[in-house]
Amino acid sequence: MERKRLSYLDSREWDSMEDKILLAEGVLENKKTVMQEVAADADRLPEAYREMLAAQDEVDRLYARWAELGAKL
Repeated sequence: MERKRLSYLDSREWDSMEDKILLAEGVLENKKTVMQEVAADADRLPEAYREMLAAQDEVDRLYARWAELGAKL
């Protein structure tokens, strides 16, 4: 099976993907910590929850893109 090469832009994205994922995971962990801190604060909890979900969505998106680029290799 012949492997394809990534385009220039995909190659650059592939090279930086691990750092992007680590950063996004750090943001997610921070949002989880905030959730724990505001769990008893009914006013702040919904916004903290939305931010945590958005951070999780970003991590999921990055992993999906990483897999997509890896499949092209």
